[in-house]
Amino acid sequence: MREIFEKVFAEYVNATSEQFTQHELANFVRGSAPKIVKSVLANRFDELLVKGSCGQSRWADIPWISILDPLVTTSTLKGYYIVYLFSSDMSICYLCLGQGVTAVEEEFGAKQGVGNTCCPAQSVRLNPAHPHVRREHLRINVDAIAYRGSSPRA
Repeated sequence: MREIFEKVFAEYVNATSEQFTQHELANFVRGSAPKIVKSVLANRFDELLVKGSCGQSRWADIPWISILDPLVTTSTLKGYYIVYLFSSDMSICYLCLGQGVTAVEEEFGAKQGVGNTCCPAQSVRLNPAHPHVRREHLRINVDAIAYRGSSPRA
């Protein structure tokens, strides 16, 4: 895991001034980094999916690596998932509980969609249904946050 953080922190800001298509760092975040995370999770959480992104056709302000439980979601566009979010200045990496808003916005419209994401987030915190989630482990305040322009989308 250290290799991922050190590489992204050291190279991302400079890489964003270079061509995105087939860039070595973008390929690393999409390919090698998820494999490294998956190897750390191996044997205990084989069913989890790991995805990474630096953007789609252009550099994102905030690169990310997500860990998804297929019983909950297979996409960062909907459901909730664990995500490493790198700050835009590459000074810190946050481990967060992410929530996809794209599917909700498509169903309810952009204006009402983000408001409707609060309910699923709160239900996870108050009444987790997944067997690996224990209520006592969810001592965080889950808020719906829309990351416009640099959201974790895959």
